[in-house]
Amino acid sequence: MGAARSAAVTGVQPAVDPVSGAYTHAHLNQLLPQELSAAAAAARPYGLVQFDVDYFKSVNDAYGHARGDQILRQIVDRVRELIRPSDLVFRRGGDEFVVLLPGATRLTALGVGRRFVYGVRALPFPGQPPLPASISLGAASCPEDGQTAEQLGAVVDRRNYTAKRRGRGRAVADDLDDELVGPPDLMAEPGQLDAEQVARLVRVALGGEPSAPVVEWLQRGCAGRPPVILRELGSLLDTGRLVQNALGAWLFDRTDAQEPPTARAVLDAAEAGVTAGAQPEIDKIVRLLTERRLVTVVGRAHDQRAKLAAAAAAFAEAAFTDGAVIVPLGEAAPGADADQAAAAAVVAGLGAAPDSARPTLEHAAALLADRDLLLVLDDPGGARGLSALVSTVLARCPRVRVLASAGARLRLYGEQVFPLRSAT
Repeated sequence: MGAARSAAVTGVQPAVDPVSGAYTHAHLNQLLPQELSAAAAAARPYGLVQFDVDYFKSVNDAYGHARGDQILRQIVDRVRELIRPSDLVFRRGGDEFVVLLPGATRLTALGVGRRFVYGVRALPFPGQPPLPASISLGAASCPEDGQTAEQLGAVVDRRNYTAKRRGRGRAVADDLDDELVGPPDLMAEPGQLDAEQVARLVRVALGGEPSAPVVEWLQRGCAGRPPVILRELGSLLDTGRLVQNALGAWLFDRTDAQEPPTARAVLDAAEAGVTAGAQPEIDKIVRLLTERRLVTVVGRAHDQRAKLAAAAAAFAEAAFTDGAVIVPLGEAAPGADADQAAAAAVVAGLGAAPDSARPTLEHAAALLADRDLLLVLDDPGGARGLSALVSTVLARCPRVRVLASAGARLRLYGEQVFPLRSAT
């Protein structure tokens, strides 16, 4: 059924916003309740995303409203190139837009939202002058996040704001709370603060955990002096060089970074069958990954735990500069060294070639040494060959965290076991 679902089955032509070319907010209000009702009757999910243009007011102020209107239409046109014919784009008001995604789960909506984020910022928009742009986006789905238009609208609006608060230019589909640590009174500390004191000061000032490079920069560049550190934090935030990631950590923005090559694969794996009822487990695993460097999903049902681990990785990967990599390990051949076979799978999963000059386990550790990465190890069996690999990675690769899916715990120091429920 075309023409925006035949203008919500009224027989009237749907209203189109003359500036952006998207459907109007009034038509969204008319159509969305009917779409959700039909999806509920068919027991199908229904996703939507809301985004706005980062710093759009500055475009109008610097180049005029005509150029701003042109940018809005160009963004809508680019978004339409990235969606299905059944997906619909609406202008909610100003520079704020909503896209309806029939049949989309929350994970699917998040994946589509990331596609929009990367697509919008990939190339400058033509005109006088050509201008780059970015968007901040919130994603949700029915029935996971609500069952009415009002409920879903509130969720995507909140997550849209969260995306902006975390640094803009990103898609958010979670409601993880940032936890404050502290607060010690460090302003009265005499002399230079050490690294731990700098980290504590940032936690109090910003409400999140600073990355190691941020702490090092503030300690050395500001001579560890609290007033100077706070002024520098303000400058970094004002210029957009300091951003908050999906797990609440503060890190330096990498505006030239492209989409992690593994992100789509992670999402594809996650969308392969995890049900809405698994979301509490997914959220729990994501939280555990903020606290531990090794989390193992343990259970007999390989397909079930593999999907759960992939879904958790899809939500957690934005917290890592190098994203997430899922490595299916498979069964080692009879007589083969299980440790080396697992390491060889990691080397292949990273897209690297074997190195005949050193053992495969050493090669894998060297490839991961400087990565800020979530390594997802999917073992269909009982964790044979995983312990040596994981212990080596954790010892030599300080910014790598491991999410393992295995039939048994690895029995390594610091391991957090997440037992699988009987049905997910």
